[in-house]
Amino acid sequence: MNFHHVGVVTPDLAGAAALYRSLGYEASAEVLDPIQKARIVLLSRAQGPIVELLAPSEEASPLSGWLRRIQAGAYHTCYEAPDAGGAIRRLEALGMRLVSGPVPAVAFGGRRVAFLWSPKAGLLEVLERASG
Repeated sequence: MNFHHVGVVTPDLAGAAALYRSLGYEASAEVLDPIQKARIVLLSRAQGPIVELLAPSEEASPLSGWLRRIQAGAYHTCYEAPDAGGAIRRLEALGMRLVSGPVPAVAFGGRRVAFLWSPKAGLLEVLERASG
């Protein structure tokens, strides 16, 4: 698995995107992911990892609970794998617990994502590598 991005939860998607743009990042258009109940903007630049900004699209979003606890900040790390199922089994064998998925992710062109939790490492996302 290869490191892909860091997810940052924020209550102010536009404000956070503006901050990252001032640091030299280019922002994608905002997308709505109804499965994750999230509004998402992807940020990238030549030097540095991708940053995925996430804001809840509704109160029932899991992101709402994170915002209540941490206000804003790093939410998860994401690793890209050739096969989501295989990566999930590998991580479960290491003691991680599957929290959700795999499900298609709007922000990543419908590629499947899954989230796993470990009290040692926090929330980890697996992003299935695009075929072809």
